[in-house]
Amino acid sequence: MVEAARRVFREKGYSAANVTDIIKEVGISQGTFYIYFDGKEAVFDAVAEAIVLEGYDVINGIVTQEDLSALEKINQTMAYLMTLETTERWTDEPAARRLRHLRDRVGGNALDLYTPLVTDIIKQGVDEGLMHVPYPAATAAFFLAVSWGFLDVLKGTDVLTSEEWWEAYLDFIIRLAGIEEKIDLGIGSLEAPTSSGDN
Repeated sequence: MVEAARRVFREKGYSAANVTDIIKEVGISQGTFYIYFDGKEAVFDAVAEAIVLEGYDVINGIVTQEDLSALEKINQTMAYLMTLETTERWTDEPAARRLRHLRDRVGGNALDLYTPLVTDIIKQGVDEGLMHVPYPAATAAFFLAVSWGFLDVLKGTDVLTSEEWWEAYLDFIIRLAGIEEKIDLGIGSLEAPTSSGDN
């Protein structure tokens, strides 16, 4: 049922989708649906949890590859996250003020799971002499919190274009990680997310 709901949210967007759409996609009765979920928001939580856990598996797979440098792990992790952002475009909606409570719940789960993974990348970067960070776990938490809180601005705002926000974000990553020499993270060439108009 969770994957069916995810397909419905992708197709219609969270706000436009309703329980009836999900029931039709799954092919079950309304009574059966309510055995498992209280309503659409509960389904959102289940779908969001599935996406976060899926992300954990992918990022953990990257982090545990011993033949990759810290920079390669950063590249692959960021590439995955940007691909996910494009694929799951409907998740832009919870960034809107009226749905911020949904996004905050997802963000808390993601931060708890992803912080140890990012910490491991930072520690490896320190060991390799690439990064100069005295508190890897705190740095990882700050990075994820800021990234989560401001991901929607990477699509562009009245203040800066998407490209300008993206450049500022890459600069933030380099400075936060204590990288002294100018390096190419290898992700600047990725297509910056474009505004969906839902925010």
